[in-house]
Amino acid sequence: MLALTLAAHAAAAAPPAKQLAVVNAALHQFEDGPPLPAAFTFLAGDTVFLSFQVSGYRVSEKERVLLSHQIEARDGRGLPLAPPVSRKVDVELAEEDKNWMPKARYDVLVPPLADSGLYRISIRLKDELSGSAASKDLEFTVRGLAVEPSP
Repeated sequence: MLALTLAAHAAAAAPPAKQLAVVNAALHQFEDGPPLPAAFTFLAGDTVFLSFQVSGYRVSEKERVLLSHQIEARDGRGLPLAPPVSRKVDVELAEEDKNWMPKARYDVLVPPLADSGLYRISIRLKDELSGSAASKDLEFTVRGLAVEPSP
């Protein structure tokens, strides 16, 4: 009976499984610069820098992490600013890496003749070991040229 009670307490004390997530996502004016406030406005021709980390990933028995992500930037009309970027993270962790979180960086140029509007960067993340997925969208404002469409 004591063993059963101890097993029940151990199960109750076990931390819940972490959920895969994009964390600390931020936009910057330059690589590794300070995070920009949500009200910041980029100008046509600016480069937008993105950084984020990943939490809640599974570590294999051999202390391996295998993640993939795709990043896509679109303008206010939904048109791509650049081709989507796909990357993989395949690393072996050491004992001191128990709190390590992968960090990803991305940058995209806002076209010099871009329209003003609300632009979006979409991040799609997949843990190849657990099969879990996560996504996050970041929006940013662009002030561009006001050009009336021709007939």
